[in-house]
Amino acid sequence: TTEMTMNIEVMGQTQTSTQNLSYHFTVDEKDVSATVNGQSFENVIKMTLVDQSGQMMTHFWMAKDVGPIFLEFIELNNADDASDDEWARREIVSYDLN
Repeated sequence: TTEMTMNIEVMGQTQTSTQNLSYHFTVDEKDVSATVNGQSFENVIKMTLVDQSGQMMTHFWMAKDVGPIFLEFIELNNADDASDDEWARREIVSYDLN
């Protein structure tokens, strides 16, 4: 659970809203390999996150020493009949190791 404060400006007036947000994380796979944009990654963890409302699900893959390499998310009220095209996807393009 985390607390989030938003400042929203409406017609020149700022309104502040504070909410407590809860997320449920599950580790689905660990120490697996993944290929994203033709690049292979080792020591990958795949996790699932569901928000407190149960309306948004996110799958994300984290590679050791790199960070997030791929994520996809969908509104759960559409998940039962969702085609692959309805999942929003983001993937790593490039990275530099220091």
